[in-house]
Amino acid sequence: MHGFFPMGGAYLQYLRPTPLIKFGGKGGKIQFIQKDGTIDWNFEYSTEDYIIHHDVELLPNGNVIALVWERIPTEEAILNGWVLDVDLFTEAVIEIDPSTNKSFGNGIQGTI
Repeated sequence: MHGFFPMGGAYLQYLRPTPLIKFGGKGGKIQFIQKDGTIDWNFEYSTEDYIIHHDVELLPNGNVIALVWERIPTEEAILNGWVLDVDLFTEAVIEIDPSTNKSFGNGIQGTI
């Protein structure tokens, strides 16, 4: 669990008790938690194909951005020039609107 207090006492944290992608920087869940423990917002973004990792940031507009690993299966990666016989994990950044729980993102052409 990692977090900080960006919003007048509400705690922004990211965590995932049992991530499905199991290498470094585990995350997958973002929450706003009040000092009394009340959860104001809960957002999960973790499957076998993608997971939030390492860091989240609250934006001035109230949205949250997060780093995400996205899995590209071996067969698809090889068709696109990948030379190793393993899945490829690319980096993406998503932005989440806590009022709607809708997210949108932008893949980055890097690998982990």
